[in-house]
Amino acid sequence: MKGIQLFLTVVVIASCWAALNPTSRQQQEIEEHFLPLHLSKIDPLSARALMSNDFESGFIDPWYDASPSNVHWVVEDFAAPNEANNPAPTPSFGTKYLRATRNANLNSGLLILRTLKFTALPADQISISFWIRSKYTGQNTLDLVLDNGGTESTLYSWSSYSTSVNFEWRKSVPVPIPVDAATDVTLIFYAYCGGNPEDAIAIDDIVFESSNVPATTPVSDDCQDFLQGNTSVPCWNLEGKCYCFSTITTENWGETEKFCKDGGMNLLSIETQEENQLIYNHWLANPEAINKRTYWTSGRYCPETEWLWIWSYESDGRNCQQQSQFNYINWAENEPT
Repeated sequence: MKGIQLFLTVVVIASCWAALNPTSRQQQEIEEHFLPLHLSKIDPLSARALMSNDFESGFIDPWYDASPSNVHWVVEDFAAPNEANNPAPTPSFGTKYLRATRNANLNSGLLILRTLKFTALPADQISISFWIRSKYTGQNTLDLVLDNGGTESTLYSWSSYSTSVNFEWRKSVPVPIPVDAATDVTLIFYAYCGGNPEDAIAIDDIVFESSNVPATTPVSDDCQDFLQGNTSVPCWNLEGKCYCFSTITTENWGETEKFCKDGGMNLLSIETQEENQLIYNHWLANPEAINKRTYWTSGRYCPETEWLWIWSYESDGRNCQQQSQFNYINWAENEPT
């Protein structure tokens, strides 16, 4: 009889681990079944800027619940816990967090929290606040997994904190995202919550950031806080150069160039990959101050020679061929048109 019980246990565990490594077809089926329609319209680069979430809004975007069982990830308010006999500890900030929520019978089950596909860059990292408790030490689990091209790898596990005496939120160490270049990936939290009254798992304060974002203090001796005093155009000194980011939407390239020149500046000329990355990292690190995705640059094509692209800051009457041509390009797909 004991042999039969052992056999059944092994089968169950093997089935659970098989579910953690879906094939490409299974991955597509997961997204078709669980991914909300409004998230499916977000491109990977835009999704990157949305990765952090403290759940105070009551929404979990761009994360989504893909749990296959009776246990699901639900935003809970500390003032109104779903399990009154096992309330969460007081959050360090705000009142809302994401919790493994069971049915009235407290049935156990596997939980899956996924992001839609997003663009990860070298030096990216993620950290969370978490609370995990279980009647039996180590029974409940919480793991962070990276899906890169259909191959899953575990980045970190917090399962060792699962004890009956854990009554506090903990802050995780930053977990690096292991990519060597810009790569479209998915992050997944796999968790298991048992059926005992003491069992609980919760996540809060997801912070996604780059570990090498440069200092972005907008005050310096040679860089004004705002271009021409316009608070819609904040400026920063990045590695000794002054960059101003307009949050005003303009349809006319000429008017935009004139505005910059009237302020003693020029439209941006991106001349190296390092400069491109510097500006991009800064844009990602300041979503509230820089709330646009598209900008005019000083690039234009020479009307005298088809598809010869130059930087307009040298437009001083000289022949196009005598001006600075692009020595660095990073065109989007099917561009230029």
